[in-house]
Amino acid sequence: MIVETVSRAVNEDIPEAVADKRPDWSRLRIAGLVETYRVALPDRATVEHHTSTPPNDHEPRVEAVADRDPDSATELHAFLDGMPVPAELTEVDPGRGWVLSDWRELAAEHAAAASPAAAELIRQLFREGESNEFVTA
Repeated sequence: MIVETVSRAVNEDIPEAVADKRPDWSRLRIAGLVETYRVALPDRATVEHHTSTPPNDHEPRVEAVADRDPDSATELHAFLDGMPVPAELTEVDPGRGWVLSDWRELAAEHAAAASPAAAELIRQLFREGESNEFVTA
């Protein structure tokens, strides 16, 4: 995502596009077309794990644990190769009952906040949910 954003910004000569994509970056200085940013780095445990663990031939392992509380929100805990990583959860649940216009508005909000790949899946799942008996016109 970062490489894609930087590449797009450089190729389109729009350095501001980089800052807009990462709210945890802070701009230090601008010199012509070169901008310098301070970027938040991973915590020490994550760095030590990835620098002390030898590379292997397997695909990265992503694990997700969903904690569903019927009286509260669902919490998602994600792990990349055994290390906790931040995760965002989008729940597509037409069963709670929706008016179609509200359902579509929620879909658009979730898709707008997601990565392109996740947004595509979110839009697809919300479209499929429109046929649910609990989504009414």
